[in-house]
Amino acid sequence: MVKKVWLRIKQAEGQTFYTKTGIPFTYHIRNDYIILENTNRSIPRKQVEEAISIQSDKVTDYNKYQGYAYLYGLLHDARIIS
Repeated sequence: MVKKVWLRIKQAEGQTFYTKTGIPFTYHIRNDYIILENTNRSIPRKQVEEAISIQSDKVTDYNKYQGYAYLYGLLHDARIIS
C-alpha cells in the first residue's frame, strides 16, 4: 500500500489539495520530498510512509510530522487514499 500511495502522490503533483480547515495547497516532488508550494515546508517520503498507518480523523494525531496539516490533507483525499 505504501508504494501505491507514494505513486499516487507523485501522479497528483501540481493538483490542488485542501487542509481540513479548507486551506488550498499544491506541491511538487523533488527527490523523496513533497515540496509544498505555499509554505516553506517539505515532507519527507519516510514520514508519509509512517503517517499512512495512523488512520485518524484528527489533524493533531499527525503533528509529529513536518507540514502535518498538509500531510493530513493528502492522506485523507480520495485521489491518494482509495
